[in-house]
Amino acid sequence: MSSERRQAERLPMRTRMDYRDTTGGNFLYEYTTNISQGGIFIETLEPLPVGTEVEMRFKPPGSDEVLEIAGTVMW
Repeated sequence: MSSERRQAERLPMRTRMDYRDTTGGNFLYEYTTNISQGGIFIETLEPLPVGTEVEMRFKPPGSDEVLEIAGTVMW
């Protein structure tokens, strides 16, 4: 049995991700490396603390539409 905790397949997706915590600070930007039904991995050298509520916006590859989503830093 695998020790993998993910229940949804991760798909590679490299795109710019603008994000900030919900206190309304300035948007930061980094790049995603993959996405799944349960989450997005943002590659950063300075991660926000676990539990931080965040606002994110990005354009999926091949789209001109900007998506705005909310999330929580899990690890």
